[in-house]
Amino acid sequence: MNNKRVQGRIIDVSHGIEPDHGHMTCSIGIEFTHGRYQSFGNLVLDDDLLKSFLDDLCFTFNVETPEDLMGKEVYALRCFGYNNDHIEGLETISGKRMTLTSWRKKHFSETLSPLDNEIKKLSSRIEQAQNSISRAIADLSKVQSEYTDWG
Repeated sequence: MNNKRVQGRIIDVSHGIEPDHGHMTCSIGIEFTHGRYQSFGNLVLDDDLLKSFLDDLCFTFNVETPEDLMGKEVYALRCFGYNNDHIEGLETISGKRMTLTSWRKKHFSETLSPLDNEIKKLSSRIEQAQNSISRAIADLSKVQSEYTDWG
């Protein structure tokens, strides 16, 4: 099964100030087969960036307002396709795409690609595991000398 490009339908468009934390946010809810749901975007943005993000979404889907996205058939694009992989982009049925990375690069030149982010994340996990192994080896080397037999 291809989990990298999955067809769904937009069922929720949420943008504005989040009541719980007071942040300006934007997310697009997508329903897939068998009642599965995942959101796209989930961004905390200032007013200008929110407008840019919504304008790009509307342009991609050829709609006037973000609310006009409701009910649109869409392909959710994931870079790696594993379970819980975030949605990197949306593609219209006709093939027009918007990705988070391309949008971010328009505003933030230092934006890393999803591949570079994944490599960075995995490298960090490896470093943490190596540090944990080093600490365990050190603990093992002194465990006998620190042991007190009380019984």
